[in-house]
Amino acid sequence: MKIIGILTALVLSIFSVNATTTYTSDSVYNVSTNGGPVIANVDVNFSGASADSIEKFYVNFGLKGVNFLYSSNEQAYVDSGSGTVTLTLPSISGSSYAEEYQYQVMSKKTGFAPVSVSAIKYFTTLGSPKITQNPSNKSVCLGSPILLIAASQGATSVNWQKSTNGGVTWNNVSGQGDDSLYIASSVSTDAAMFRLMASNNYGSVSSLSATVTINNPVQITSQPAPSISANPGDDVTAVVQTNITASHLWKKVGSAGNYGGSATLQLNDVAVGYDDGDYFDIVWATNACGTTYDSSTIVTVTVSQFTPDLQVLSVTENTNGSGFEFSLTVNGFSMTTALTALYGIGSITDSVLVTTIGGGGQITLPVSIAGFQPCNTVMVQFKAESGAGITTTVPQSYNTAVVQPDIVNQSLLSANQFSNKLVLNGFGDTKGSCADGICKAVLRWGYTSTSIATIASGGWKNGLSGEVQLSDSILGLAAGTTVWYQWEIVNVANPSLNKKSAALQGQTSTVPTVYSASMSFPQYAVTNFVAGGSGKLTFNASTTDPNGATVYAVHSTDPTIGLQAIPEGPVNVYGASLTTYTLNLTGLTMDDTNYVQLSYTLNTDGSQGTSVIKMFWTPLILGVEEASAEEMVKVFPNPTSDFIMIETQNKGELALSDMLGKIVMKEELVKGVNKFEVSNLPSGLYFYQVGDNSGKIVVR
Repeated sequence: MKIIGILTALVLSIFSVNATTTYTSDSVYNVSTNGGPVIANVDVNFSGASADSIEKFYVNFGLKGVNFLYSSNEQAYVDSGSGTVTLTLPSISGSSYAEEYQYQVMSKKTGFAPVSVSAIKYFTTLGSPKITQNPSNKSVCLGSPILLIAASQGATSVNWQKSTNGGVTWNNVSGQGDDSLYIASSVSTDAAMFRLMASNNYGSVSSLSATVTINNPVQITSQPAPSISANPGDDVTAVVQTNITASHLWKKVGSAGNYGGSATLQLNDVAVGYDDGDYFDIVWATNACGTTYDSSTIVTVTVSQFTPDLQVLSVTENTNGSGFEFSLTVNGFSMTTALTALYGIGSITDSVLVTTIGGGGQITLPVSIAGFQPCNTVMVQFKAESGAGITTTVPQSYNTAVVQPDIVNQSLLSANQFSNKLVLNGFGDTKGSCADGICKAVLRWGYTSTSIATIASGGWKNGLSGEVQLSDSILGLAAGTTVWYQWEIVNVANPSLNKKSAALQGQTSTVPTVYSASMSFPQYAVTNFVAGGSGKLTFNASTTDPNGATVYAVHSTDPTIGLQAIPEGPVNVYGASLTTYTLNLTGLTMDDTNYVQLSYTLNTDGSQGTSVIKMFWTPLILGVEEASAEEMVKVFPNPTSDFIMIETQNKGELALSDMLGKIVMKEELVKGVNKFEVSNLPSGLYFYQVGDNSGKIVVR
């Protein structure tokens, strides 16, 4: 049997069993081979023992580093000289691996406690090597060192092996011949599995494998497209790729918001002015390299701008004829869009903002355009305006509905006015002025409320359009006769559209009512003369006729107004209280005396009358073709009895002379209106001179 471990250490301390016996040394031999029982002989050398000093020796032993578990049989030695005693260890079950044991020689004497006579010593059994420590997995950053540590027992040689295919095949790592593997600077190919191989003459054994992971700093390996163009409503994506798994955060330049936490930027239903901009991705990862960062290149997203799309889907008329209801579709293509309605009767004259669409795509909405009269022709156009441009619909004409005409009111001209007839007024509304709205109206009457069928004397009133005044008479009635009457209005194009007023009752009178009118002139009836012979006539008038009176004026230089009379008017006079009215008189003879008279006709019965004849003086007023504005002089009132007014544009002098040429007044004039008393002058004709201007004045 081959001895592979013989301990030859000298005793570390000498233990004296008694005064004469001395322990010298020990040794182990005959250690068993691989796989068999362990039988070790320990020789103990001593000297100086005596017969009365009986020593007993035994050996404690066990696995190295473990408490002593076994003891050998005691063996006595009786001798007075030196010698050797062999202690045989009991058989120990062996294993296929080399094992290390420890032992210590013990001495025992009767009456004394056992003591050790040697230091703890070791020996190794024969067998294959044993792995006592497996390497651990490692994760390192690229370029950092790699250190793997393992341990073996009973090996005569060790080496490290590497597998890059998951342990299918293994290859030796050169330059690594001890229990630790050290790579000073890792490379990407060091990401593999490693194990320790331990060998001796009895075999080889491998450790468990350790996986080495090589980490890299995060890096973007594929950049997104630098620019993306899209139409409103499209979905936009941009993708980055990294060398390792990383976290992502998409940002937009100029915005504090976040736009996604994955490798893909996803913008759905993009809109102009909202999704346009520059985007970039921030990536980061934490591994053996620490926390590292990278960022992508800028992605510019451009959303195309389109002018709004605008369509009229349908239009219906309001049942009351006031307007129309439209259904529209508007697409602002994600841009803020203002929708405006343009409209007018006959032509477009007005507009109103219907709504503002904040963004998004196409919407359908109702629009009401109303406020018109029935039977109007309305021009309508719609306009959609955004930052991209303006879209308008083609102007279209629409006719509001023709609706039922109406009799607004009706009245007997005056109760008990006539003894032989009734005059009745009404007010109709055809509810429209187009061709389809033309109406006709008639006054019907009868002696009872159920027999209103007879048409009044005027017959049908045809061609009525819009709001119309109606009037007719029921003739040939006896005094004190009671009749029933009502107005009827009918749409000519559609007779089903008609309206009858309520049936009312009226009675003829036995004593007719007489109406009258009154007219008068103020002191200065005609004023405001202008070049060419025009002036303004002012008069007061009143009438008891409830239907008013029609007033005309005639004027001439003839005191009787019989020659060359010029008519003016008419003016309609209403009310029993005196009211001031005016008329423009034309064709006056300037620088001469003129005369004017009023005449009236009562509207109810046609009675007529005239006013007194009023005399007035028409001064000479030069037109611009005769004198400049600075030279013009106005003298009024004329005729006068109290004072005269001289209006001039310049300073000057007034000279007033009688018919004999005698100057009766001479005054300085200032620019503007000058007033002078003439009440002290005798009545008569006078002549004035102001610079180059001259004329006549009548003082009464």
